[in-house]
Amino acid sequence: MPEKKKIVTSPLQLLHELALGVLAHLERACSKALAEAESVADKLDDECDKAQLSLLMKRLELHDAVTDGKVKLQTRLRKRVQELEERLHSLKDRRAQALQYVVSLKHDTEESMTLAEGLRQVREAANQALSQRQASRVSTRNTAAGKLATNRSRQQL
Repeated sequence: MPEKKKIVTSPLQLLHELALGVLAHLERACSKALAEAESVADKLDDECDKAQLSLLMKRLELHDAVTDGKVKLQTRLRKRVQELEERLHSLKDRRAQALQYVVSLKHDTEESMTLAEGLRQVREAANQALSQRQASRVSTRNTAAGKLATNRSRQQL
């Protein structure tokens, strides 16, 4: 069953709803972006750890090949060690960039939320104006109902 949407009947209500929607969307988008960036940084961290472990194992194999005098194996392992060192260096660079991006994203998020404070003030002002309007309508209705009741009681006398 489709959800019924609230009918916006005045520009003040529209302003209130828009400010609320923009704030909610901004907060969700910032949180999601930060979570994704931290996830990427964590994955790169894990890959770095695996690459370091693999590099360590190949260096140990190379050391054993050197002590055993296995020339062909040494050549192959030196090439593999060099490849792993390059991969590890690349992963460390990417991890550093990802961490820098996370820091930058946190700063941008804080700055955006500070700037969005103006939207909160707009939303609150619109809400206050709507509340005052509603209160004046209720007051007018009560006054009109009171006058009507007074007039009826006078007519009955």
